[in-house]
Amino acid sequence: MNTEASNFSIFLHQVQNLHKTQKKLSDLNGENFNVFSILGMEGQEVKTHSAFLRELLDPKGTHAMGDHFLELFLQIPQIEGKLNATSSKVVAEYYVGRIDSEYSEGGFIDLLIEDKDKKRIIIENKIYAGDQKNQLLRYQRFDPSAELIYLTLDGHDASTESLGGEEIDYKPISYANEILNWLCDCRKEAVEKPVVREALSQYIELIRRLTNQTAKDAMKEEIQELLCKNPEFVSSAKATVEVWNSMVYNAKISVIEKLHEKLNSPVKLSDTIQIKIEIGEDREEFYVGYKLFDGESEINESELSKKLFDSIKDKLENTNANKNWMGWFNPKPLEKGKKFDTLPPEIITRLLGDESKDELDKFVQFILEQHETAINLMVKAFE
Repeated sequence: MNTEASNFSIFLHQVQNLHKTQKKLSDLNGENFNVFSILGMEGQEVKTHSAFLRELLDPKGTHAMGDHFLELFLQIPQIEGKLNATSSKVVAEYYVGRIDSEYSEGGFIDLLIEDKDKKRIIIENKIYAGDQKNQLLRYQRFDPSAELIYLTLDGHDASTESLGGEEIDYKPISYANEILNWLCDCRKEAVEKPVVREALSQYIELIRRLTNQTAKDAMKEEIQELLCKNPEFVSSAKATVEVWNSMVYNAKISVIEKLHEKLNSPVKLSDTIQIKIEIGEDREEFYVGYKLFDGESEINESELSKKLFDSIKDKLENTNANKNWMGWFNPKPLEKGKKFDTLPPEIITRLLGDESKDELDKFVQFILEQHETAINLMVKAFE
């Protein structure tokens, strides 16, 4: 091994140690387990974030903490609105009228806090959605005396489109700083209410994930620092990534080709009714899919297709259906919404190593066994 290769090997060893440390930290603090992420709710502005914030801010919320959380919120430096917290009510998706043709009024306010004296705080909540035309301008015209808050992941300013080209008094705040700090303060207040405290902990971890403040993100920063200090390894690191991407692709193709060899014929249910099988990976996940045919005509959204899908959905994990597919499932060891490149590295390397043929046969057989379970259930349901 030449000197450059030896030095790069040392560099990779440092990266590996960082990764091991990050994994231990993630396992210890449980940040990999998050109910919002598991349920696919992490990016939903209305159903997740506005709803959760509304409940926390509401003095009559189910948290049974009274106005403590709202009082803490009102202590955020950028928020100057002086409300009577005890008498305040909080509404999500507050309707201020139909948007007119000039976009000068109307719309839905994400969060509205209002006390008994009609003093208001208006919060425009942005996770990933872009600004709407004259959005903040319309809300400012609804109540010029209200405190107008523009909440985003990183605290950036509102766009000219949202402001309607006018000078509007609003305060930008971020999930990354102000909201995260407020949530942590709320958790301290809820120390004697374990269910509330743990719900806050889950949401805090979600915000850390969305704002790149997890142990994994800290590891990325350390690796970046290592590369900045050792720029001579950048090209080698890039080549390593390219090789790894190629390995993942080759392993995936090997599995798909092997599955196609085994599943190249439709499953006949009668003289004309048959199930055609498709295996592949789309933009979201790796799947084994089923389509129902009568002769050469595809049967979509029929009583029969529903009956066959229902026979497997409760017996086989990670099953789904839509108007184009009678059904599909994500075979183990892959999960719902996961692509081939999310498999543990040791699986990829085994599929390409010295014993690759045996390992490939085992991997494919495991998927085939799950497929056979699905087919047997559907055949039985058809009889």
